[in-house]
Amino acid sequence: MTAANVLAEPDALGIKVVIGKVTGSASYATGGDTIPDLSTAGNLGQAQGFTKVFGIVFCGNETAADDQFLCTYVPTAAHSPTAGKVKIRDVTAAADAEVAATTDLSARTFRFLIIGV
Repeated sequence: MTAANVLAEPDALGIKVVIGKVTGSASYATGGDTIPDLSTAGNLGQAQGFTKVFGIVFCGNETAADDQFLCTYVPTAAHSPTAGKVKIRDVTAAADAEVAATTDLSARTFRFLIIGV
């Protein structure tokens, strides 16, 4: 997955909340794609990087054509800002199955709310 840009970045009491758009990868990995490096300043357009990511909430798709996908965040035990995964499911598939390995999602854009410090 690659970072696109920040839509909003409020900062209160050291908690960072970022609303961003992320483009899918050209070859989806079973179990989820690794999140973009959120520890680096400038990724997603934020002034400072995250040291921990406590949650990523799927907010929606960029276009109606992307509506068939639902994303969930799979964090690491240490809340790493560089190693969590985003698992993508195809809601038009049987039992909302995970997207097949190597599926090209590079034309898809997803909106997320990212919470961390």
